[in-house]
Amino acid sequence: MLGGCGGVRLSSQDFQFAKAAHKPTTMALRLADALFSKETLTRSTVHGTKDYAPLDQQIIAAIKG
Repeated sequence: MLGGCGGVRLSSQDFQFAKAAHKPTTMALRLADALFSKETLTRSTVHGTKDYAPLDQQIIAAIKG
């Protein structure tokens, strides 16, 4: 469970890798890489635009904590 969101799960190994980041931005990027597929990240933005779909807001909220 991540960020108090029961629907967002992360492996212990991925969590430890993200937690080892020295900057909050790096940690957020590592979590995004672990929680979204590369395909989803390349065709989406956080809030969505005319050309790109929005990322799952529950996962984004969990990353924000």
